[in-house]
Amino acid sequence: MQELTGRLMSLDPEAGEGLRVVAHFDALVDAQVGLEALLRAAVMLSGCPAGYADQAHGVRIAADGRRHDHGRQPPSDALTRTTADGVVWLERSGRRHPTDAMVLERLALAVGIGGRRRVASDLDPLAVLVEPESPQGAQRVALARLRLRPDQLLRIWAVPDDHDLPAGPPSVITGSGAARARLVLTDDRNRLGDPRRAGRGIEVPAVAAAESARTAVIALRLAGDLFPTVDAGSLGVLVRLADVPDDHGDVTALAELIKERSWAEDTVEALINTDSLRAAAKLLGIHHATLQARVRTVQERLGYGPDTPLGAHRLAAAFLINRLRQR
Repeated sequence: MQELTGRLMSLDPEAGEGLRVVAHFDALVDAQVGLEALLRAAVMLSGCPAGYADQAHGVRIAADGRRHDHGRQPPSDALTRTTADGVVWLERSGRRHPTDAMVLERLALAVGIGGRRRVASDLDPLAVLVEPESPQGAQRVALARLRLRPDQLLRIWAVPDDHDLPAGPPSVITGSGAARARLVLTDDRNRLGDPRRAGRGIEVPAVAAAESARTAVIALRLAGDLFPTVDAGSLGVLVRLADVPDDHGDVTALAELIKERSWAEDTVEALINTDSLRAAAKLLGIHHATLQARVRTVQERLGYGPDTPLGAHRLAAAFLINRLRQR
């Protein structure tokens, strides 16, 4: 499909974009993702807010990826398409894009299929468990099929969706865009095989597995070359940085520095994860004097640095938000 899309894009860009929309939603349907993931895919493909509403509730995903509860009707000027149980929409301001109709059509189809799957008895139990909107009845069935007590403590791991997971632990691919990952139910890192990156979710009762999955994906997005495994439990309140707007001046300035200096990203990551310049230099495998020169550059460009407690916290927050923005 990717090869066909590429060929079609070179011959007819508009048709190629339409085929890309179809392929993306087909992959999400195959992965049995939930409503929120489908709406996020629509936002990513269209570049504008998307939503769904039925007689019980409404959900809207803004262009920046934030979720909002919504009324039972779409905005009056939205582009809409009905589903079996409700309506989906795009909030396009200005001229419509050529693929808007296709995005709406495939979103409506995917939501309809997802609704039928949610009541199907053969739905992947882990997919039900990590979906925040799963009905309580479906959750109870999923827990029973996984042989879990509601109060049993567990953790969810997240690895790249293309990772070849060894046979054994239950897993499911979920999400879209930056949040797309393979979620694995295990507390044993060794059962993941050897993924290039991994995120460990917080420990929660089984009925709250969706929160462990959410934090596992955040941890995966923060993992990098220096620290390929990130534990969300060690981040504490810092996991909330995933909900913070990423257009702050500190984040923009750091992103520009990382773009201009090849050493900047690893250097800042080492600085915020060690307790001294000497330890950071050892982690990076460079001379202490070399690191000192880099730190001076960071301070000159950003206007602050890791030499004070507040500067270190500020640098860490900017780094984490920037990495989340990249992924």
